[in-house]
Amino acid sequence: MDASSPSLRRRRRGEGARHDALDREPNNESSADESGGLADTPQAADVDARAADRRHDLMNLGVGHGGPRPSIRKEMSRSSVHRDETRRRKVVTRIASSLIMITLFVGILLSGHAYVCALVFVLEVLLFRELVTVRYHAFFDRIEETIPLFRTTQWLWFAVSIFYAYSEFAVEMIKSNPKLHDLFEYAQLAPLLSFILYTGTFVLTIGSMQTGHIRFQLNQLCWTIVVLCITVGQLKWV
Repeated sequence: MDASSPSLRRRRRGEGARHDALDREPNNESSADESGGLADTPQAADVDARAADRRHDLMNLGVGHGGPRPSIRKEMSRSSVHRDETRRRKVVTRIASSLIMITLFVGILLSGHAYVCALVFVLEVLLFRELVTVRYHAFFDRIEETIPLFRTTQWLWFAVSIFYAYSEFAVEMIKSNPKLHDLFEYAQLAPLLSFILYTGTFVLTIGSMQTGHIRFQLNQLCWTIVVLCITVGQLKWV
């Protein structure tokens, strides 16, 4: 058969195309990677998956990274490292603050009874402020626009409760201490002053009631009274 015949030339071209396809087959993964995985055929997706698995295995083995497998912290993302550092910083801060608070508390206990009473008073103020502020922030817009003297009446009720609780304590100390008997005449005025403070705060609270918001204001007043029972009421016996 003549070498230049058309059938022979077509056969040779077909064999050359098959050899070229076989030569290109091992490089399918690299070509798929270079194309960015944009092919939609199942074969291309399978090639991408195998290439990703091979890269993951090479990374775990340290190939191409100049050494053994990197540490867990190096494999963490930047946000994960930041969260880890923030968590550690919070733990250290809480441990340090707790040690300082324990030291101060023990020092106050060893200082005497008057300092313990002062500590209880400070705790009452902080606890009352924390509890009523939660309610105030929840209804800030409504309170700020429609209810006058809301915070003032809350703290007045707290002052009335504190005065009533500590005035009884002061009267008992004056009675039990002979050196303070000269103050007993003034100590007898404590119940009257407590009543005056109570009635004045009550009248101011009623006077600040707004039409259309009375139900809401009574709800807030009940919340204030409950907070006073939690703070001043139970701590009075401490």
